[in-house]
This record gives sequence, C-alpha cells and structure tokens, in this order.
Amino acid sequence: MPTQLHEGIMNWDRREILSELRETDDYEFEQLIADIWEHRGWNTSVTPGSRDRGIDVIARKSRPFDQKQLFQAKRYSVGNKVGSPDVERYNGLRHREDGVDSVIIVTTSSFTAEAQRTGNDLNVKLLSGDDLVDIIIEDCPESLLSEYLDTSEHEKTGERCSGSDTEDSIYPRSFQRGSKTKIFGEHCPICGEKSSIRAGKTTNTDPLLLCEGCGTKWAKKEVKEGLFFGPTHVEWSAIGKDRQMKTKYWEEMNPKEE
Repeated sequence: MPTQLHEGIMNWDRREILSELRETDDYEFEQLIADIWEHRGWNTSVTPGSRDRGIDVIARKSRPFDQKQLFQAKRYSVGNKVGSPDVERYNGLRHREDGVDSVIIVTTSSFTAEAQRTGNDLNVKLLSGDDLVDIIIEDCPESLLSEYLDTSEHEKTGERCSGSDTEDSIYPRSFQRGSKTKIFGEHCPICGEKSSIRAGKTTNTDPLLLCEGCGTKWAKKEVKEGLFFGPTHVEWSAIGKDRQMKTKYWEEMNPKEE
C-alpha cells in the first residue's frame, strides 16, 4: 500500500512533472536519474562531464547477481525526439565498461519509431518522458523529488512534507556536511546571507556547496576552454529551477569588505 508521501505524488499532474523535469539543469537531471535508481536498490554514480565518455550514470547491483547498467540522459523539449542515430551511437557504450548488462537512454521527450525499432534490434532500453513519470509516480517518495521539483506547486492541502520544517530539510539526500567555506566571498549570491555556504557532497556526486540560508546547491564542473583536448577550468554552477548562475558572477555579488 502506498505511503502517505507517495500518495501525494500520485495526485500530481503528469504534465506538470514532465514540464518541470524539462526545466532542470542537465547535471541535476542526471543526478535525479541516479537517485531514482538508488531508491530502487542500485548503487549509482554520476560521471563527471569532462570524463563521461558518453556515460552519464552508472548503476550497479550485486543481488541476486552482479548487474551493471549504463545511462545516457537526454533532457529534451517535447518536440525534440531521440532518433535512431543516437540509439546506434549509445549502443557502443557497452564496450567502454566491463561487465555491462544493459544500456538505457532516458529522455524527457520521446523516441522516433525508427529509434524504437533500433533499440529493439540492439537491445538498448529506451525510457521516454512518460515512462520516467510512470517510474516516479510508482516508485519515488515525495522527499526525493522535493530536491529537484517545486513540490509546493503540487501540494493539494497546503501542508508540506513530513519533516520539511526540520533543520535538515534543505539538505540533499545523503548530503555529508563539511565545513563552511568562503571560497566565493562572504555572502550567498542568491539570498545574501553572510557566511552561509557549506561544503559537502552526496553519495552520487562530486563535491557540492550548499547555502544553509536558502538551500541553493552548487555543483562543481570542469569546463573545456577549447575543442576536444583543450585545457579545462573549474566552475561552480548553481543548480535547480531559476538557479542558473556561474562562478564569474560571484565576485560582482560579493564586494570585498573593508
């Protein structure tokens, strides 16, 4: 029988869920896929963008036998369908890791008819946006989704999730809190609170920064400065809906104090 939190998700509008998924950051969408499969009993990891070789998420399970799945995540708009060439290309991912049982392409859009035939022929699993919403509604607790979607838009009673008023409610799932940091200045550029940024990480990600004042998360990314094998530099990017902010803006929003 569904829990009370899960029943809340079952009342959400499917179109609203898909709409919000399409508005997430690419990195955040990959993290959501990892967290969903983690909740389903897999051990998952998100591959850093500069070293992913086309593999966005790796999922492993040792029971009842060793299994390994590779994911390619496509956060596409509704009319941007995944075609057969993409399926053929990502089928090659199984040769980049040892012991791969399946390759899965997940999109917030859909697949062309030819892509579906190619997926069947090559044994590549295809999950459309509708398929992903089915999994979310059937399997995911609201506490997991609240890290990625604006749950307040879906609440029917005006009451927040159980535990949302506790001190830890702003923290991502499995977040290991580290020390406070002033790496980008004294103040959070989103809410302006002083000395509120804390370093840490979750089980599935590179290091994160998180503001204890407003709950904004920043993910570390390596960005190529040139094509192919060019040099890279590090950027911390705020993730989540309406949270697009790059490192270069922090200095402007954190003037040096006298």
